[in-house]
Amino acid sequence: VSTQSTGVVMGRVSLALYLSLLCLLLGFTKPQESFEDEEWGEFDQIEEEFRPETSDHTEEPRIPSKKVVSTPRPTSEDLDPEISVETAGDGILVEEYDEDEFIGFEKEKSKPVYKPQNIEIDKNELILGNPGPSNYYLEGCFIAFIVLYLLNLLVGKRTNEQIARAWAKSFRNIFEENFSRVGDGPMMVKESHSQFRVSATGRINCIGLQAVLNLRRRHDLLAEFFSLFRSPKDLLTIDVAMEDMEPFLFAILPKYKERSYKKAYKDLESFGTPYPVSSLPEHLLVYTDAKELIPNFLHGDVVKTIDSYQDLIQFIWFSDQHPIYPKYKKLLRFVFKIPPISELEKMRLPIKMAIHFIDRVASLKLSSMARDKTLKIRAMASKAESKQSIQEMQESAQKRKMEKLQKEKEDLEKLSPEERFKRERKIQKKEAKKKNQMKYKTCLLYTSPSPRDRQKSR
Repeated sequence: VSTQSTGVVMGRVSLALYLSLLCLLLGFTKPQESFEDEEWGEFDQIEEEFRPETSDHTEEPRIPSKKVVSTPRPTSEDLDPEISVETAGDGILVEEYDEDEFIGFEKEKSKPVYKPQNIEIDKNELILGNPGPSNYYLEGCFIAFIVLYLLNLLVGKRTNEQIARAWAKSFRNIFEENFSRVGDGPMMVKESHSQFRVSATGRINCIGLQAVLNLRRRHDLLAEFFSLFRSPKDLLTIDVAMEDMEPFLFAILPKYKERSYKKAYKDLESFGTPYPVSSLPEHLLVYTDAKELIPNFLHGDVVKTIDSYQDLIQFIWFSDQHPIYPKYKKLLRFVFKIPPISELEKMRLPIKMAIHFIDRVASLKLSSMARDKTLKIRAMASKAESKQSIQEMQESAQKRKMEKLQKEKEDLEKLSPEERFKRERKIQKKEAKKKNQMKYKTCLLYTSPSPRDRQKSR
């Protein structure tokens, strides 16, 4: 009996040990957690964005394998003599493997499973971010640009008006001495914030004079920015419409702007021939179609004025074939640079020189040889121009014809086969009719008697 009882006890103890090991293994394995991680892996990014902040030192709760329950020390009567129980201190060490068999143990708390919810995300918040002072930098830049543009507009407009008033005040007496009427009401007319015009009439040998001040666009902020690279100048352009003058071309221009002026004034390329003049500064060049004009125009006082104010003289041009004003083809043009307000008196002699050339050009007479040469050059240029215009007209007519044929072809492709056949028949009949008319006209041309035959028959 003793051997049987000890065997039973040993079997129960071994069974208890096996069950306790099984519970330990089941407690440390987490299949549900790994499954959940794999299932909801696609929401990790959203979870990290919306998970509340926690301390870095928090630890995950672990499932204890054994728990110590403090109970009163049992007596020998309460214990089963056939079951051995391990004791530890004042409590009893109980192996947890069945919830129904043992009472008093805390139930294992399952780890909360994150269940994603339908979260509405505003796209504007994602793009613009949270509203704050940093988002007003762009608006601040726009406001600053507008304020700067308005300030530049007011200052630039005022500066140009000051230059125009100072110029009119300085040279009003010159125009009043040489013309009977200066201005139409006020002397100067404001065309824009950077352009001012003065007109004068009432002088022999000319129809009238027009002086235009083309100032820098100081009121335009962008133009002022680009002026840092191009450095434009304030210019004065004086145009004089002549009543009568000989057919010739005469121009004084800087060498570095020769190509641009030839492109703007076609007669320089068509009629003119460049001549270097030793009496003029090295950077200036003379274009003319009559070489005898050089000593007639460039005499002592004129050469001295050009040499003294060469930094102000931009362009001088006399021509009887002005391409811009068809009504006033005979024109004298002078382009001068405008100095600062404190140095405006430097322009007095160049302006007087421009008025001097009105009478000089009107009284000039070319020699017969020079006149024939200039007229021949103009006739050849006119013939070449008319030929070019005819060629351009033919090219434009051919282009219109091709476009019409292309359009008719596209219209035919859109039609049905029956309608296309009818349209083609109609076109063929029309072309055949034209051919018959041409044949009839040629027959009449060859069969009709000539004027000499008619006289003989009479």
